[in-house]
Amino acid sequence: MRLTLGLLADAANSTADNKLNILGEFNIVNAVQFPVSVASIALVFRLEATGAEPDNHTFHVRLWDEDGDLVRPIVDGQFILGPSTNSGVPRRVQGVIPIQMAVFDGPGTYTFDILVDNERPETVSPIEVHVVQIQQP
Repeated sequence: MRLTLGLLADAANSTADNKLNILGEFNIVNAVQFPVSVASIALVFRLEATGAEPDNHTFHVRLWDEDGDLVRPIVDGQFILGPSTNSGVPRRVQGVIPIQMAVFDGPGTYTFDILVDNERPETVSPIEVHVVQIQQP
């Protein structure tokens, strides 16, 4: 299993024909004071697997701070990989996880960790958000 896409956006959705629409990708949250709340975040992901992978999987998303402390669990669930419709094309599952009122207690780098069957999939890059303190204008 590989995580081939992982990002944060202002909004996103997945269409009936499995296309992702993404609006406002970001990786920085500017804050004047802490804690800071972000009203809405869309966590966008795509996982790909070979035909040899089993169909049924567990799925967990956790948010960690840069000290390795759990900030909050985001989602626990399951998914089923469908059959590949084309020979040699990886099977995939993708989606959008809406996160309401994400709270960051202080500045730093926070990581959204995706686990499939309690293991981290091979990943292109971590899904991180950098929370920085700015001066009020």
